[in-house]
Amino acid sequence: MVAAKARLRSFIWPMVTNIMLWAVSWPYYWTLNHFTIIPIKRMVGTQHDDARFQKEANMFLRGKSHELKFVTLASTLAAAANVGALSWDSTDGSTWVVFASWYFSLVLSILSLITAGQHSAVLYTLLGPGSEMSSQHVRRQTLLRLTTTTTITGKGSDDRNNETLSPSLRMIYIFQTPVMKMAWSVVMFNLGLILHVTSPLRQDSPGARDPRTGIFVLVAGGVATVNFGWCSFWLYRAAKYRDDDLEEACEGEAVPERTRPGV
Repeated sequence: MVAAKARLRSFIWPMVTNIMLWAVSWPYYWTLNHFTIIPIKRMVGTQHDDARFQKEANMFLRGKSHELKFVTLASTLAAAANVGALSWDSTDGSTWVVFASWYFSLVLSILSLITAGQHSAVLYTLLGPGSEMSSQHVRRQTLLRLTTTTTITGKGSDDRNNETLSPSLRMIYIFQTPVMKMAWSVVMFNLGLILHVTSPLRQDSPGARDPRTGIFVLVAGGVATVNFGWCSFWLYRAAKYRDDDLEEACEGEAVPERTRPGV
């Protein structure tokens, strides 16, 4: 009976998790899986095979590079579209939700641009062709520190802790924030556009100066800004490495295995 419950739980829980994940990330679900979740899981699974890990690491970095370039372009277009839409004379009679959606979309597109720049800077500085991470061992340790967390599974025969690496949910969330903000920026812009175009079909009160617009943008924009600050803090904390470890690696000495990855 216990074994049956365990099997049922192992079947239902991943399905529920995937449904919840799709519910909150449906505008960019494929991108989230293809460029973030799957590559990180593959790197963790091949951490003890240098050749396979190097291949998965290159795929992760190449995919992130393409994703961040796309996010930068799409966020720039979204910001320009919002600025242009807010200057239309025909919006005077639209409901306040139209203005709230477009202002919030503008906030998200700007934060997405800044976040994409941060991620590009971190990845290029640590792992780009001109970085000091020339050693494959240091490169592997740095990538694992950026994407994984360490779990203590018990004591070994030498009374030392047995540690295993697993994908860090925090870092997975952080690495997908640029495309998340960009995707929801587009969703909010389209929501405002649909409501604006269909406004003649409804009897909406003009919302250009409705105080609810300001309240919504302040609250939602504040939450988005706090999220931006939280992600920035943990990204740079995970990317930080000790200078003495880097110097030892560059001199050919071993880098400590325990580098506090992703937590």
